[in-house]
Amino acid sequence: MKRTILLSLVFLVLASCSSRQQKIDKTTDEGVEVVLNHLEPYAVKGVPSRLVLEKESSIDTENEKIAQIGLAEMETFDVDPEGNIYIIRWQSNENYIFKFDSAGNFVRSFLRRGQGPGELEWGGTVFLDHDGNLLAKDPSKPKFAIYDRDGRFIKEVMLKKLIEPIAPLSNGQYFYFDQIQNPEKFQNYLGVCDSSFEQLKKIYQKDTPNEFRSSEAKVKISGRSLIYQAGKDKIYVGDTDKGYEIRVYDLEGKLQNKIRKEYKPVPISEEFKQAFLKRFPEGSPFHDRFEFAAAWPPFMSFIEDEEGRLLVRTFEKGLNPEENMFDIFSPEGVFIGRASFANRDAQREQNPLPCLCRGGRLYSMHDKESGYRELSVYRMRWE
Repeated sequence: MKRTILLSLVFLVLASCSSRQQKIDKTTDEGVEVVLNHLEPYAVKGVPSRLVLEKESSIDTENEKIAQIGLAEMETFDVDPEGNIYIIRWQSNENYIFKFDSAGNFVRSFLRRGQGPGELEWGGTVFLDHDGNLLAKDPSKPKFAIYDRDGRFIKEVMLKKLIEPIAPLSNGQYFYFDQIQNPEKFQNYLGVCDSSFEQLKKIYQKDTPNEFRSSEAKVKISGRSLIYQAGKDKIYVGDTDKGYEIRVYDLEGKLQNKIRKEYKPVPISEEFKQAFLKRFPEGSPFHDRFEFAAAWPPFMSFIEDEEGRLLVRTFEKGLNPEENMFDIFSPEGVFIGRASFANRDAQREQNPLPCLCRGGRLYSMHDKESGYRELSVYRMRWE
């Protein structure tokens, strides 16, 4: 009888501990709920938290066949519902956009270099618009070109101001970035706009000092301080000066909730500092103007999968040399696990490379140890 009572007490204690483990810490701020996450993931019953990636194909600029078609570099990309991949180059003397099928086979290239209608001088952004066509933009010009997915030019759209479209939203609007440069500071804005890019609504503003205002001002190297991404029905904004905090908005730009997490800062390595300064040899105007922060920001980029999970790229090294660690949050903002995969910019460690989830697959661009750039396609499985 005593043994039975003792066992019952043990089970009650274990059940109590398990119950406490499942309880999600929360608070409120700015009138919205804030999910408080810690260094270790929450164990949420019935919620898959382990991401398994199976590599299916890749587009590798080190591959001789890829070099022969003229794709020497990759800037951004998008994927259509059939799995076709569209990659844009930063510089080109011929075509800027390269189309590949779902197996990674080259189909065609289009959008020529130039200043005429439907031409670009620099390639920056390419993504599918609300009509399923391709929007391509030179970041230095207040215009963009629209092509169909077979590479036929449709029209050119002139913008009233030099805003940068980030992504189409599922409600028919667009998410955009805007910057106003003043002598003393840069005013950075994120917002939503209509399909004509004219009715603009600002949802977040961050001012940063203009460190180039004089030849003597120090330029601090500390990673990007404004991180943003659009998902299926959410917009994510992170101001890293506020720590590990992610603001979650609806598609109309209304703040819905916040996600916070404890983290261990990653120091900026001496290796990175030396590699960075090599680009500015002694005697150049900038060599002695840089100062490095003690540590990187808490995160670098956001990726939402098709079920609303948020993958947050950190500066922590991954399990393999070309990989980084990603924190995984449930659609409710609860930290549930971690993943490691390749999404590395070898030249500019503080900048993210494109990565997206589409059709049950993860598409991730990264720099190889050889210096060549690769876009890898993985099948995703959650356990």
